[in-house]
Amino acid sequence: MLRDNVCYIVWTQLKFVTMLDRAGCMACKTMFETEIPWLNPVLAQHIVRRFLSSGSTPKTMIDMGMGPGYLVKELAAVTNARLIGVDCNPIMLELTQALLATHEIPNERVTLCLDDVHHLSFPDNFADLIVSFGCVHHWHDPVLGVRQCMRVLKPSGTLFFIDALPITDAIIQHLEEQIKDQEVLWILKKAALEGLSRGRVKDIFTSAGVHDVHVGYAQFDHEDFLMCMDILSEHQFIGKYEPSKQFFSSWEVVINK
Repeated sequence: MLRDNVCYIVWTQLKFVTMLDRAGCMACKTMFETEIPWLNPVLAQHIVRRFLSSGSTPKTMIDMGMGPGYLVKELAAVTNARLIGVDCNPIMLELTQALLATHEIPNERVTLCLDDVHHLSFPDNFADLIVSFGCVHHWHDPVLGVRQCMRVLKPSGTLFFIDALPITDAIIQHLEEQIKDQEVLWILKKAALEGLSRGRVKDIFTSAGVHDVHVGYAQFDHEDFLMCMDILSEHQFIGKYEPSKQFFSSWEVVINK
């Protein structure tokens, strides 16, 4: 049964988007659960520390392209913001609903919207913070997607995007050696092969009317890892990975409107 915190948008708006089928969505879910279970807790802490001051009035925050919902779930646990999860794929909404229900996150904490970034249904100047992780490379027209996000963002609001950079054949070979689940491997390789260079990202924002954009590497702070030490230990992060402030396989953009 569908939860009552779901916002449905007219399906004709989704014609530009190529969506994963159910097997692909399940592979994405498995990837976050088995290969990088630590990432969304660390990312949520990073977002809260960097963009949401503790004890402040609840802010309206959109996760643009939430996928199976792990970042939304973590943000619900560490912030009192008004959370809205957006995805154009109804299967991802189903997976997110199930995840939130499993963790007993109340309906009023998160609203889920079936919406298309190219034609967002939100009014102008709506959101205080728009985050997007690993989604921009899916967009048919990223320039239009950025314009829509900037339209929805409030004056003085912040946009925070992270996505994949193009990677080398050597890294793809390393993935093939390390990842045994072929569906998960396909998801990771697809993101890598569709990754955008920093120059291309800068061109996208410039074409969307956002100038003087700095496209950096995705960067976490040491405090983000410290705040998640219990989770990292649980997932055998310590010893398996070297906690680094920079992840050079991903780019990062922060825009203050």
